[in-house]
Amino acid sequence: MMKRSDLEQILAGKRSKVTEEFKHLVPAIVALYRAGLTIKQLEAMFPPSRQWIRNRLREKGVEFRKQGPRKEEDRGVDPDLVLRILKKNRVNLKDLPAPTEPTRRKRR
Repeated sequence: MMKRSDLEQILAGKRSKVTEEFKHLVPAIVALYRAGLTIKQLEAMFPPSRQWIRNRLREKGVEFRKQGPRKEEDRGVDPDLVLRILKKNRVNLKDLPAPTEPTRRKRR
């Protein structure tokens, strides 16, 4: 049987440990996405999962780009711009984990 304290804890909307640990990265993630990085690129750069990144972008009201191949002129983002955004948001490159391969979704 659920206790009142259990119910209050559920209704309090307690945030997960992942959200608390990486919430300082959200402004940088939003700025980088708006600068042209894809969610796969963000997933490779930052520790949280793709779904976590998408949820934070959605919470911040970011409008998602259409999926699929991008136009040739939209394909690259200048590394210097990425470094400036990280510096502006006080994210050190050395504090980010080593790059990983983006995970692939399993087909059903």
